[in-house]
Amino acid sequence: MNILDTYKIEERDIIGKSNSMKEILAIADKVASADVATLVLGESGTGKEMIARRVHCRGPRKEGAFISVDCSALSELNLEVELFGEEARDFSQTVRPGLLEQANNGTLFINNIESMPIMIQSKLIKFLNEKMGFRVRGQVPFRSDVRIIASSAKDFSELVEKGLFREDLFYALNTMSLRAPSLRERTEDIELLASFFLNKGKNAESQKSLSPGALKSLQDYRWPGNVRELQSVMERAFILSDGMIVEKDHLSESVSKAEKEEEVKDSKVIEFREMRLDELERKHICHTLEHLGGNKTKTAKTLGITVKTLYNKLHSYGMIEPKEA
Repeated sequence: MNILDTYKIEERDIIGKSNSMKEILAIADKVASADVATLVLGESGTGKEMIARRVHCRGPRKEGAFISVDCSALSELNLEVELFGEEARDFSQTVRPGLLEQANNGTLFINNIESMPIMIQSKLIKFLNEKMGFRVRGQVPFRSDVRIIASSAKDFSELVEKGLFREDLFYALNTMSLRAPSLRERTEDIELLASFFLNKGKNAESQKSLSPGALKSLQDYRWPGNVRELQSVMERAFILSDGMIVEKDHLSESVSKAEKEEEVKDSKVIEFREMRLDELERKHICHTLEHLGGNKTKTAKTLGITVKTLYNKLHSYGMIEPKEA
């Protein structure tokens, strides 16, 4: 039986049964009812927008629009127009409402808000304080009742300290905050997520599954790109696997390489554990001596022993003649 058979999933569901996901979703549901500005933090690819959508759908604005914008994808001028709208240049044009107006009675999700230029940050904090703003070239303010949910993968304390992000805007957005866990923190969810991505959409009829070796490789990998990277890996695996079983050879090179590096690391740990104390001491002394260019005085000082003791040990290792010691 495919693991998805016992887990009903819809396209927009947040997939996960790990404790870390249960905790964040429980907090998200409480935050939803507060109907205040919210900040969702977490590494890239952790599903911050899905958490924001969850907050919207469980809150009092669920009947309103959920609109998203990515600050890192737009220039300063385009972002200002996108958010605040634009007055007509002449009589042949019409007013262009911005996303803040379009999301009236709903939620505006601002992704990668750390990329928002300071000038637009100033306009946004003014909008949050006064519940109204001005379109580009506008003279008459517009009003809009919108909940702002912003996200970032950056450390705001550092951004604020460097003057790259307004402190007052940070506090305004941080009324409530959530942290999306990385995939490394929810390895229990990897099998469920992998099966979902493997058999979603047009691939649903195939119902492919993972071999034990492939699953172990996925669970051992560090996932710097988080869930987004896992999705990419599984889409590739679907194409490369001819049968109904996905083997670890079908996974991306980065996943396979990480597993091999882990095996080498484990073998070194085993080798280290099996060494006797005198062997470990000899290796450490020889490594230090080599690192210091053979200088025995510096080596003895670094090791915290006398030069005579060092000579005696080197003699016992057969590295110097007795007369040298």
